[in-house]
Amino acid sequence: MTAILAMPQEETLMLDIIRDQDGFYALEPFWDTLVDQMAIRSPFVRWDWMRLWWEECGAGAQLALAVLRDVEGIPQAIAPLMLARENDRARRHLVTLAFLGGFGPAHGERLDFIVPAGHEDELTPQLCRVFTLLRDECDLVRLSFLPQESPNTPHIFAALEGGVCPRRRFEPNRLPLHHPAVRVGGDRSASRRQLAQQSAPQMACVHHGA
Repeated sequence: MTAILAMPQEETLMLDIIRDQDGFYALEPFWDTLVDQMAIRSPFVRWDWMRLWWEECGAGAQLALAVLRDVEGIPQAIAPLMLARENDRARRHLVTLAFLGGFGPAHGERLDFIVPAGHEDELTPQLCRVFTLLRDECDLVRLSFLPQESPNTPHIFAALEGGVCPRRRFEPNRLPLHHPAVRVGGDRSASRRQLAQQSAPQMACVHHGA
């Protein structure tokens, strides 16, 4: 899946959604170079950890990596995401859009979009288009362990609040890091709505009407 995004500087960036393992592995030469340019770096967004998590813990998940490329195809920014079902009793029937390595028996911390420092205002909102492109494939957007101080965080929250879906559910952070969750509405089954209602008291969610 590729979306063409026009840049103010008359440069064109392409937004790719990488779904297959070969496409993921093809990012290795660029991955840590971009991580080294981030304003806030974490070992859990580096290539070795992300690949190891995918190979050891990614069974049942689907890659959904959003990559902004320049006209020569060189990655300029990456949103390391996946589609998966959690083992949590209240969410096991829901498809969640989450950070790659964001949950499971072994999960990362301080996960984030991989964007060079100083370019967040330019690139992060464009990466956030992935939320719209994948809205029909997921029930929930849950970005655990997103650092509050990350320059990407305001743009991610703005995207989630501004148009991911007509009905949204936010999960307050239960850790010292941002832990946003957004319920994707639309034509969902009654059983899924019931699951969401059952889990709401446990998560102290704030509901926003359509």
